[in-house]
Amino acid sequence: MEKASKSVDFLIVGAGISGMGAAYALHKTEKSFAILEGRNRAGGVLASREKNGYTYDLGANSAASSTSYLEFIQELGLEDKFQSILARSLPRSLWQKQGLMRITSPLRSILGARWLSPKAKWTLLTEPFRKSQHDAEESVYTFLSKRIGEEAVVKIVDAVMTGIYAGDIHQLSADVVFKELKEGVSEHGSIFRALRKKKTNGPRTISGFNGGFSDLSNAFEKKFADNLVLNATVQSIHRKEDQWEVTLSNGSIYCSKHLILTPPAHATAALLQPVHHELSAALNTISYAPMGVLHLGIPHGDHPLPNELGFLVPNYVNRSLLGALYISKIFNDRSPANHDLIAVFHRHQGEAESVYKMVKDDLDEIPFLKKDVTILDNTWWDKAIPQFNVGSKVNLQRITQLTQTVEGLELAGNYLGKVGLADVFESGIQAIERLS
Repeated sequence: MEKASKSVDFLIVGAGISGMGAAYALHKTEKSFAILEGRNRAGGVLASREKNGYTYDLGANSAASSTSYLEFIQELGLEDKFQSILARSLPRSLWQKQGLMRITSPLRSILGARWLSPKAKWTLLTEPFRKSQHDAEESVYTFLSKRIGEEAVVKIVDAVMTGIYAGDIHQLSADVVFKELKEGVSEHGSIFRALRKKKTNGPRTISGFNGGFSDLSNAFEKKFADNLVLNATVQSIHRKEDQWEVTLSNGSIYCSKHLILTPPAHATAALLQPVHHELSAALNTISYAPMGVLHLGIPHGDHPLPNELGFLVPNYVNRSLLGALYISKIFNDRSPANHDLIAVFHRHQGEAESVYKMVKDDLDEIPFLKKDVTILDNTWWDKAIPQFNVGSKVNLQRITQLTQTVEGLELAGNYLGKVGLADVFESGIQAIERLS
């Protein structure tokens, strides 16, 4: 027997970071809304853990910021738990054949690098004078090799793209992941000129919370307690007359003229399959890269961890890991006295101890990591980061166009083009703006 239905002006499915963005946008209006979350907590992949005196995140380990995201933090009353540093305030290293190479001032460090050939440096310096055609959709490798040369792409860009997308530069679409940069090159003729002309919201920051991102999830639950429905697994959605009907596994029915779906692409595709087969099929073409995060406690010892963000690993050096963040150098109070906390990113599935054995040989090459470490956790994500491979540009346009044909429906999430936490938060806000 069906339970009584509840009607609201807006219905949000999912209380991850994009669902939070949608809720925040609606909170500032007089519209009624409900957030349906299948788990017993808000936050989605944003979750933290405390163990042996260490505090670490299981999903995203840090975030950039945006104006709306910072306003959201204030709205939740999290200013005293919020931590933020300038990205440029700490150097980062690149793992090259010669070992870890510290990058302080990017251009100066690269031009003075012994691991980059004179030819590669000359190709970089002469980029503003180079003409090349960039019409059709092309890979990151193809686009940037024409501009800055193959060596710089393989040794530098590949490491950065691995750090952001855990993807393959030969497959990732420059028209999606470097959309603004490619448009800038088309308009201004070079990468350097495009970067000089680019409008920014100030220096890039890296942010988090004292207790990890669970601080954000817990504060959201408290602030939106009247709107948030936990353990609300969506069984089906239907369009009935001029509104949406969302049926939960417990038989409850929620009705609304406006529906915002924020789960990952494959989960959203499954919900939409009975409603719009074409849109569902387009969403199902989006693939994800798997990734693991191994958290380790590092004693100071004779060689303490340097004051850096961490390191990135390009594929050409053929290592067993993708990179690492030195969490305790970025955020305060995340590790016991005389110890540091690092997050190692990799592609090995298994228990923490067995994964550590797989990456230990590489870590032992670094003096400050060759120690008796505390193995904390290995978190494995089958579908960690959306892969915007060549062909994604057309598919994302198609998803947008098909969504616009369905009255009262909007989508939000990291699969729509940007994977940064603050950007995904903005996607929820933008979904409400489009519906309004």
